[in-house]
Amino acid sequence: MPIPDHTAPLFPKAEALLQFSLYTSADRTEYRPFGYTTWVDRQTVLGSTYSYGTKHSFTFFTRPEDSGTYVSAYLTHLGQVEHKARPGQLTPMLTVYLAPLALFAEMNPLTSLCNPH
Repeated sequence: MPIPDHTAPLFPKAEALLQFSLYTSADRTEYRPFGYTTWVDRQTVLGSTYSYGTKHSFTFFTRPEDSGTYVSAYLTHLGQVEHKARPGQLTPMLTVYLAPLALFAEMNPLTSLCNPH
């Protein structure tokens, strides 16, 4: 999924990148890129907006079949990337792992994955 480079200079609150992956299996071993990588403010990637178990609605005009409600189905991943819109700087990037509601209902709760006892 390409990282957008044209929007960062236009929005003063474009401080970090947000990208999504979509689980396609209930055991969390298979996933694919989902939606678009987008610029967001730093608080969005550092806050709890996308924490495990939160629900999010998406509307895609070019892919209406992907529109719907999804659940954050795993811990988010926060990393840093170099981006040509900000030469010489590392930009925070949050990856959110989503699942459709029906698939999330089939998944083992995250607490059972972290504590098998």
